Amino acid sequence: MRIMHAYEAESRFADRAQRILEQQDLTLDQVRMEYRHMVQQYSVLLNETMKITRVSDSTQTELRRTRKDLYVALQNAEFQRNIAERLNKQKTEILSIAAHDLKNPLASIIGLVQMLRDESIEDKDKAYAIEVVESTGERMLTLIQNLLSTSALELGKLSPEISEVNFLTLISEVIIANTTRAQYKGQTITFQHSSDSFMLLGDMTLLYEVCDNILSNAVKYSPLEGMIEVSLNATRHPDKNGVEQEFVRLSVKDNGPGLTEEDKKKLFGYFQRLSAQPTAGESAHGVGLAVAKKIVELHNGVITAESRADAGIPGSTFSVELPITLEIE
Repeated sequence: MRIMHAYEAESRFADRAQRILEQQDLTLDQVRMEYRHMVQQYSVLLNETMKITRVSDSTQTELRRTRKDLYVALQNAEFQRNIAERLNKQKTEILSIAAHDLKNPLASIIGLVQMLRDESIEDKDKAYAIEVVESTGERMLTLIQNLLSTSALELGKLSPEISEVNFLTLISEVIIANTTRAQYKGQTITFQHSSDSFMLLGDMTLLYEVCDNILSNAVKYSPLEGMIEVSLNATRHPDKNGVEQEFVRLSVKDNGPGLTEEDKKKLFGYFQRLSAQPTAGESAHGVGLAVAKKIVELHNGVITAESRADAGIPGSTFSVELPITLEIE
C-alpha cells in the first residue's frame, strides 16, 4: 500500500466517514466493507502520525542539544572574554606602575651616579649617595620581582620547588634583612619563639618572599621609633578537610595606623591603595600582599590580618599559618 502523507490520510478518512453517515440505504455487508476501508485508512493515518511524532521528538532532542551546546559555547566565550579583559587591564596597570614607580628611582640613580663622578665631593656625601643608590635599587628590584611573580601566578606558571625548610632559620634571615631599614626609622624588632625547630615542606624562595613582604610592610607602615613584634609558634588543629594537622604560625604585629574595614576588603587584591600611608616616604605598589596570599594558598596555608582602626585602635597583626607536611594540589 502506498504510504500517504498524514494530512492526506486524515482527509480521506474524514471524507469516507462523512459519506457513510450521509448514505441511509447501505446494507450490512456494505457497512462492513466501508468499515474495513476506514480501519485501513485509520491505520495509515496512525502510522504516519507516529512517524511525524518520532521525527518531531528527534528534532526537538537535537534542537535541545544544539541549544545547550550553543549556551556552553557562549558561556565559554564570555568567560574567555572576561579573562582577556582582566589580563589586559592588569597588563595596563603593570605597565602604568612600572612606568611611574621605576621612572623616578631611575632618574635619582642617574643623578646620584653623575654626582659621584665629581671628584670634589666629600667622602661623607659619597657614602650617602652610594647608600641611596643601593636602597633605591633594592626597591626597584622588589617591585620588578613582585610584578614578575604576579604575572607567573596569574598565568599558572609558578611551580614551587619543594624541599625541607627550617622556618625558624628563614624568619631569622628575614628579620636580619629588614633590621637596617627598621634602625634607620628608629624602630625595634623583637622576636619570640619556642625551642621547636619548625621544619616544614615548602618552597624556600617563595616562603621567604611572603615573610619578607609582611615584615617589610610592618617596617614601612610603623611610625618612627615604633615597635614591631614577631612571633613563631607551633599549633595543632583540624585542616580544611577536618583532619588533625600540625601547623607553624608566624605573626607580625606593628603599631602603625591599622586597617579600616574598607581596607580589609581590598587588602589582598592586586594594585589596591589603602588608607594607611608609609611613614617615611616609602613606595607602596599594592602588589606584595596579593602575591603573598597566592603563595601561601599554594602551600595549603592561610594568611590573615587583624586590625581595629575604625575603633581608634592602632596597629595590625598579620599571621601566616602553614602545615608542617605539604601536598601541592
